Amino acid sequence: MDGLGFGFHEKCNAVTSFDMKKNFDGPIIVNVGLTKDMGEGMLRSGSADLVAYGRPYIGNPDLVERFKNNWPLNPTPEYAAWWTTKFGATGYTDQTTYTPEE
Repeated sequence: MDGLGFGFHEKCNAVTSFDMKKNFDGPIIVNVGLTKDMGEGMLRSGSADLVAYGRPYIGNPDLVERFKNNWPLNPTPEYAAWWTTKFGATGYTDQTTYTPEE
């Protein structure tokens, strides 16, 4: 998790993908709170080898097509929809795909 993403506790300095890349010889995979532009920038700069998008995929089952075509993203489902069965499929598997206007 790069930087100040989900779960950062402010009890130590934030660790960035660039910090990891300087100190680790293996592939660096980043995630958490990244936009398309942020992820592309990390790949271009070489601070990351792969970018993972979890929450954006939950809200956008067609995320690759949306990124590819610069289509807008659905709102992120509420946090409880990611970890509880209270809502069933609602908010987790019922997100719509984008239909471009003709």
